[in-house]
Amino acid sequence: MEASNQVSVAYYITNISEHLQFHDLRNGLEVCGILSDVYVFKNHNARGQIFGFAKFIKVRDVEKLKKSY
Repeated sequence: MEASNQVSVAYYITNISEHLQFHDLRNGLEVCGILSDVYVFKNHNARGQIFGFAKFIKVRDVEKLKKSY
């Protein structure tokens, strides 16, 4: 078995639309890499925006990720 040196990366996502369904957010992020987890907070950030985190094992295209949501 080959040793894996992949690093997980968490991205902070902000200004998520209140009308965006969780599965649509997840599907939009999955095209950017190997997605391990998505968490959207019930509370808002200091600017009153919905926010969350997406955790990836590997990101294929960073620019695509920036535009995905």
